[in-house]
Amino acid sequence: MLSSWEYQQSPSFLAHPQLRDELAAIAPEDRFMALAKSMNQLIRYVKEAGYGKQIVYAELHNEVEFGQLTAVGAAQGVAFENVPANVRIMQPYIEEAVAYLREQHPDTLMTASYTVNEEYPKAYVARNMQVGHYHLYIKGVLNELMHNAGIDDDNVPFPGEFVQSLLREDAPPFEEWSLPPGQEWRMEGNPVGMRLIYLHDWADPDKWDLFLYDRYGAHKIAMLQKADKSFEEIHEWADQAGLPIVIGEGYVGYTPLLAGFEEGPVGKFIAEYAIRKGMALGFWGMTLCSNCAPHHPFWDDIAWQQKWNRFILES
Repeated sequence: MLSSWEYQQSPSFLAHPQLRDELAAIAPEDRFMALAKSMNQLIRYVKEAGYGKQIVYAELHNEVEFGQLTAVGAAQGVAFENVPANVRIMQPYIEEAVAYLREQHPDTLMTASYTVNEEYPKAYVARNMQVGHYHLYIKGVLNELMHNAGIDDDNVPFPGEFVQSLLREDAPPFEEWSLPPGQEWRMEGNPVGMRLIYLHDWADPDKWDLFLYDRYGAHKIAMLQKADKSFEEIHEWADQAGLPIVIGEGYVGYTPLLAGFEEGPVGKFIAEYAIRKGMALGFWGMTLCSNCAPHHPFWDDIAWQQKWNRFILES
């Protein structure tokens, strides 16, 4: 599955800022077609190398409502946090870009990636996609941790007492922990933010997990209900549109590398709940868990991954 993250985290990993500056200089309303033309080149490159049949589908961009593509909404006075309005405003631009890609590559399925983190009418998404690609992050108890830490609220002093309670003893002061001089450009436009990166880098995994386990019971029902509601909503939408659905990321949320909540009994229960629900609704494909990646400890749980891959294939 081919994707682009150019208006999210990708520029942070460049060697030099020139390409990031070029991306930022593209007018918000022109970014969608710029991505489509770039994706067209990538698809042609892959096909010319003899791997066209390996492309299951291509998406214009990852999580279109969570990143700098929303600048087209900001130009109309819409705040980044207003997900429904931003999804609606982006619709014609995404449709134009998807139409271009479908014309260039009629043998390759085309789509764009959306999330179901926030509620918005699914009638606002691009109407000419050939795959419904969504990310489910239930969060729940993780949102309580983020709220207490003040991750998304610049008015909350950071790191406050709660954050201090989660840190390792060798954590450096936040004000002394920063990018090297001259590297500040790496975080410009990155939606993750320095607060969350600091917390993930320096949190004690046991303290982090202990909080989530301690508070999980207060959120369990709501978290499962969110999975139910989100999946049933996109299933109804996709059924009317005649599209296959893929869940490409999930399930609890974004956690520190060495934290074990996702791969522990609760995280596995939630992932298995979502996988069972998605397959019961006839979804085309599902991620096992976003933390089942080569750089995560969860990657080494081979038996669990093989079990649930078999479940998906046999369903």
